[in-house]
Amino acid sequence: AAGVPARIQGSVAVARVAVAEAGKPRLTADRIEASGLVLDWPRRLTAGRLVLSRPRATVERDRSGHVSVTDLFAAPASARPSAPAPRARAARPPPKITATCRRSARPGIG
Repeated sequence: AAGVPARIQGSVAVARVAVAEAGKPRLTADRIEASGLVLDWPRRLTAGRLVLSRPRATVERDRSGHVSVTDLFAAPASARPSAPAPRARAARPPPKITATCRRSARPGIG
């Protein structure tokens, strides 16, 4: 897109992060810090260092052996593409981005 840089560098910190499913927190962290970030849009996101403070995950398995946390990364049924209506223009698929982290740490562990 015009005016959008193709390559960005920097760092970010986010506090009280949660990924929830049906109102239940599944993945949480008090803080996530990422530094040495390089975004080469739309192909790759690289983090030189990723620090998670107090990460927690809730993983449940149903009677058939299905693990619920995998559903967090699947597109909801309402967002899955369906057959386009007549004369409807097909939506462009989202870009595929590869994320890489060269080093990660939990405070107090290294």
